[in-house]
Amino acid sequence: MLRPYQQDAIGGITKAHEGGHIPLCVMATGTGKTHVFVEYAKTTRSRVMIVAERSEIVLQAREKVDSVGETVGVEMGQMTVQEMIWGRPRFVCASIQTLNSVRRGQRRMNKFDWNSFSLLVIDEAHHAVSPSYRRLIDLARTENPDILVLGVTATPDRLDKQGMNKVFTKVAYKYEMLQAINDGYLCPISQRLVTVKTLDFTDVKTAQGDLSIGDLDRVMRYEKNLHGVVMPTLEISGDRQTLIFASSIKHAERMAEIINRHKPDKAVIITGKLESDERAARFKRFKTGDAQYLVNVQVATEGWDCPPVSCIAIARPTKSRALYTQMVGRGTRPIVPVTASTADGRKAQIRESNKPNCIVLDFVGNSAKHQLVSAFDLVAPELPTRVRDVVRQKIREAEEAGEPLEYEEVDRVVQEAAEEEARRQVRANVAYTTHEVSPFNALGITPKAASRWTNNNPISEKQMRFLEGQGIKPDKLKPHEQRQVMNELFRRSKKKLCSMKQMALLDKFGYTHTETKTWTFSQASERIDQIAKNGWQSI
Repeated sequence: MLRPYQQDAIGGITKAHEGGHIPLCVMATGTGKTHVFVEYAKTTRSRVMIVAERSEIVLQAREKVDSVGETVGVEMGQMTVQEMIWGRPRFVCASIQTLNSVRRGQRRMNKFDWNSFSLLVIDEAHHAVSPSYRRLIDLARTENPDILVLGVTATPDRLDKQGMNKVFTKVAYKYEMLQAINDGYLCPISQRLVTVKTLDFTDVKTAQGDLSIGDLDRVMRYEKNLHGVVMPTLEISGDRQTLIFASSIKHAERMAEIINRHKPDKAVIITGKLESDERAARFKRFKTGDAQYLVNVQVATEGWDCPPVSCIAIARPTKSRALYTQMVGRGTRPIVPVTASTADGRKAQIRESNKPNCIVLDFVGNSAKHQLVSAFDLVAPELPTRVRDVVRQKIREAEEAGEPLEYEEVDRVVQEAAEEEARRQVRANVAYTTHEVSPFNALGITPKAASRWTNNNPISEKQMRFLEGQGIKPDKLKPHEQRQVMNELFRRSKKKLCSMKQMALLDKFGYTHTETKTWTFSQASERIDQIAKNGWQSI
């Protein structure tokens, strides 16, 4: 039986396809996106192919299709689908790597009769802009112009900033984590900000939008940081099934070694280099509770379901909300059916279960160089930097007082901080509009007196427009003052210092001219871009 939001998702997909779009459906981990696209696929007139990145996701899709009574085959590795007209399966679940592999001189995707398919589903569709997926989609649509394409994902944003609109033309439906928690379909998040004094990301560079793995791994494997992360994890997790995200295989090995020193044989490691059988055996040990801690490296971020997970340790800090959401999403599935007809009723079912929430451990240090994603970014993803800092401090204070904030309390703190910031902006902008800023005060120069040696002739219209473009009213200045201001602006430009226009804009958001006049043009641009990205609007 479909939940109301799942019915809405199918309705949105149907409408988008009827409008000639290639739709994207965004649904949080644990809200049943596989159920949605399989139910939608059942309504199509002929065959369906479901494609994914990882073997676990491919096999999960096969199990779902099989459970609804449809014939299904798998095209992955040694598993292959016989394309005889009689007896071929209606559904094909395939690995994108296998479809792109070459056998007997041609890619395996070429073996299929694409005219027999009516729908191509791309699971974890944030990967779909990569060449392997685009090659598949181009082939399918060239062979069969009538084929429908659908992308489904929990995290539509990408680290490399490549637009999803290169493949998909419409977001047909969106149901994200915060909404699912509020509706009582996912477990609430209980964040713990753990301060590790030796943890310092100052020298960690940024690569492709996130922390450089090499630099990050060096920091996280520092002996004091290893113990600073592991010991609080052991203490706070208690007897909860805990999933730990590590930065590298060596990092995972060291963490597991320390955990097993304190809780013998309770930590197992999962990496992409393990054979599939061994990986499956370790997953099973963890799911059954034989092992309490699963330390993983880039494996359990998508397409892996384990409802007993009730503690997530982010020992691989990130600047990516997409990656962070994937990691936290591994722990938000309830362990009981949420069958009540109201949100309050479903929340009560979760609250009274053995998994009333999911604890998320974020490890922070003394460095403020990088804006790392934390659990409260899932409550308010567009949080301005100033508000984030206030919220983070309040969470830390509550943690130090032994009264960590629960999900609803974090939401309240965020709202209060955002409201106070809005009031601050109003005060700053009102103050700004009550007086006219002198360009001499802003630039930190003293106006020269007119003399017979100064040029007292009017400046040209082009020069007037230049000053106006910098936010300066030239008619309020004498000609020799206009020239003095112009010369100072040219000097600043040569030294690549911030412009008068940048200073005036930053002044609206509480940055004084005394502070900003020493900034470089690039520094001012970065701060203005940050303000724009965080959604601050001039009043």
